[in-house]
Amino acid sequence: MKMRKDTIGGICISMLALSSISCDDNVRSSALTVDDMQEATVVAYFYADLDNRDPGMEYAPDGTPVIVSVAYNELNPSAGTGSWSETLEIEGGMVEATVPVTSNGTTVTFAPDQFITDQVQPHGSATEVVEKVFRVPGPGSSVSDVRPGQKVYHEVTYVDEDFGNQVVLVDVRFQGGAILMEHYNEPDTLAPVPQGTNITLYTSNWVYETTAGSDGIFEASVPSGENINIEFIAQKEITQDEDDVVHRDYKYETVTGPYTQSTPVLQTLQFGTGTQWE
Repeated sequence: MKMRKDTIGGICISMLALSSISCDDNVRSSALTVDDMQEATVVAYFYADLDNRDPGMEYAPDGTPVIVSVAYNELNPSAGTGSWSETLEIEGGMVEATVPVTSNGTTVTFAPDQFITDQVQPHGSATEVVEKVFRVPGPGSSVSDVRPGQKVYHEVTYVDEDFGNQVVLVDVRFQGGAILMEHYNEPDTLAPVPQGTNITLYTSNWVYETTAGSDGIFEASVPSGENINIEFIAQKEITQDEDDVVHRDYKYETVTGPYTQSTPVLQTLQFGTGTQWE
């Protein structure tokens, strides 16, 4: 008799378990879950202006990750926070995603990663390419009213931004001259900056040092669109009278620019008489 009671108890427990499984199946339709059985396909194309010399835009680089997401409350208004999501990679400028939707229409969001690459600049620019950060503004780009069984196409456009500390440099050749001799009762003579002289070029946030070559010629890559301060120290020969000749250090300074593009044309600089520096 005891055996029979145990058997009946086991049957009851089994029935309860089956009842529980049945309830789990029905949870799909409750306010606590979402229905992900209805699906649609969304194809998104990703564009970025990588070449300013060509009209239109180019595809974003292959391999760039993209998060595709659908908010749970799009699938069930009572589902609360959170979202369905999948991470894909751009290939051939696009991704294709199979997403859960409802017959009421669903919003699908594409959130691609940022990327950094060189952007080709227009003809006549300071440099041929400039490194840029490319990103999609906000939380991503969305397509709305996607319904079960549809295949929907969407376009996503990146914007480009400069680095905050980016300095665009242009190549310039200079030839400097200065008054390096003062003779008693004779006109001052303009002479090339002596070969080997240390020369400093600078702005408020940039500095570069070089040396003068033959005929006072020197080269530098200078910030585009800015005035450039240039200075050097050299000895000046001074004849105070017919028999008194001295040599003293003088500081020579000038300002040149701005230069907006690289140029092979020699830029002539005159540093004048300078100021005594000793």
